[in-house]
Amino acid sequence: MKKIVFSFLVMMTATLAFGQNSAIYKAEELLNDNEVEKAQVAILPALTSEKTTHKAWAFNMAGNIESRLLQREIEKAAAKQKCDTTLFINSLYNAVKYFTESDKYDVAPNDKGKVKSEFHENNLKMMKQMVGYFAYAGQFENERGNKKGAYKAFEQFIQIPKNPVFTKAQTDSIYKANAQVYNKVGYYASILAFETKDYDGVLKNIDFAIADSASRNDGYFMKLSSLLAKKDTANWVLASRAAVAAVDNNPVYCNNLLFYYTLKHLDNEAKQMADQLVETAPKNKMSWYAHGCVNMNTFKKYADARQDFDKAIALDGNFIEALYNKGVSYVNELISLHLVTDPKSKDYQKTLAQAHSFYKEAQPLFEKIRELVPDRKDLWAENLRSIYYNLDMKDKAKEMETILNQK
Repeated sequence: MKKIVFSFLVMMTATLAFGQNSAIYKAEELLNDNEVEKAQVAILPALTSEKTTHKAWAFNMAGNIESRLLQREIEKAAAKQKCDTTLFINSLYNAVKYFTESDKYDVAPNDKGKVKSEFHENNLKMMKQMVGYFAYAGQFENERGNKKGAYKAFEQFIQIPKNPVFTKAQTDSIYKANAQVYNKVGYYASILAFETKDYDGVLKNIDFAIADSASRNDGYFMKLSSLLAKKDTANWVLASRAAVAAVDNNPVYCNNLLFYYTLKHLDNEAKQMADQLVETAPKNKMSWYAHGCVNMNTFKKYADARQDFDKAIALDGNFIEALYNKGVSYVNELISLHLVTDPKSKDYQKTLAQAHSFYKEAQPLFEKIRELVPDRKDLWAENLRSIYYNLDMKDKAKEMETILNQK
């Protein structure tokens, strides 16, 4: 009796399994007849039932069905017809999910430890087609104001080459062949995350933006801002040092880092950073600028600082920050000398001549800054007023007074 019942149960299981596998045949038949929506419905029981014995085939078929729906929308877009972007996005996500699941079953060892792959080549082929589609999905989502959806799609675009259907060599090849595109999409994804204050999302992909010279400055800005928001000071310092070396047209990174070192009284760390910059990036004007700022502000080595600023200016003759700090170095050094100010002193004329020499050195620097950025009077007006006054250039000093009093 037990044997009969056992056989009956086996028969029932086999029947149920055949029933679910038959759904795959039915879906395949409908797909071949181009009844894609019906095929999409027909395949579902095979995907959800534990009785389906050929999961790799079932999920591969489901992926091919979604791909057909996807391809239909792509053809509409190519023909400049209105396409269903929601259908495009949903089918894309489904197709990737199904092909991934199919491959998982397809490459799994059987009871004897052997792999008998039937669908891997098709899964791989279809997934290669899917690689670029998520960039379009992100664009569609962004155009309709769904920033989180756009970020999700761009993130999927970036991550899909790591899908297990690809080998490590294939993954590396995809990234290498499309490096510029991944950098660009990584930049877009980071912007979307930054706008929604998803700082972990920013940090996840920001290095793609930093890898591209066109978005490097924005990339570092978002990375540093995100690290500050997360109160990750240690990595903020490391990223700031990298930004100073990598971005040669934005002194903000350098100034912020130097301010941090000053605030924390980390003089040795500031010197180490500056020395390393000029050693590793001697053709970067920001390296010499940083070195000059450390010499001037931290160690009060004004002559050394001016040599550093000169090297920065040699790389960029219109480097306003270097011109400004070189000019400031003359003023600061003059103040540090504590020169005689009593006209009755026998040394007064001697020290007055010395003071004049400092002002005369600083004068053309601030005048050039005025020429370069006439609207930035905060950088030159007060300094020129002081210089003209001390050099007894009364008319020019009065001109500066007038400018300073303007609202």
